[in-house]
Amino acid sequence: MSAVCASIEPVDGVSVRPWSLDDATTLVAAWNDPVIARWNPVPPDSSIEFARGWIEGAAVQVSTDRGIDVVMIREKAVVGEIGLQVDRVQPIAEVGFWIGHESRGQGLAAPMLSLAIQLGKAVDLRGLVAMVDPANERTVSLLSGARWAEVPTKSQRRAFAQRW
Repeated sequence: MSAVCASIEPVDGVSVRPWSLDDATTLVAAWNDPVIARWNPVPPDSSIEFARGWIEGAAVQVSTDRGIDVVMIREKAVVGEIGLQVDRVQPIAEVGFWIGHESRGQGLAAPMLSLAIQLGKAVDLRGLVAMVDPANERTVSLLSGARWAEVPTKSQRRAFAQRW
């Protein structure tokens, strides 16, 4: 995973790296952030011990080619997360992401999307899909503005795709 992260070019001072056990408190804070919890699945157990186990599991997930979860960093501080859940049938992944409370409103959304696309390309995917709650107007606007194509879905959520 470190090799994949090393191949990703920083965007506007934001880069990615694998999760570290030292990030457990940041992960707990994110899980307890009402904005993140509203739009992202968070575990019912938000203890530091559970966060450490989740971080260890993120490394296993990469080794089995099921997905990638990385932190976004700026000036060595964690500002958010990008996760790719790889489809086992076709070379695409569902992308999920969040930006931490202290970093919102600082222009990180566009760099985050660029980093997600670089990650997908680095692991030989052909595209990403974002499934978005229709009430999440900021993310819908972000993806539409970044020219991600809205695609039909049978889900209650709206689907946006970026292919290359």
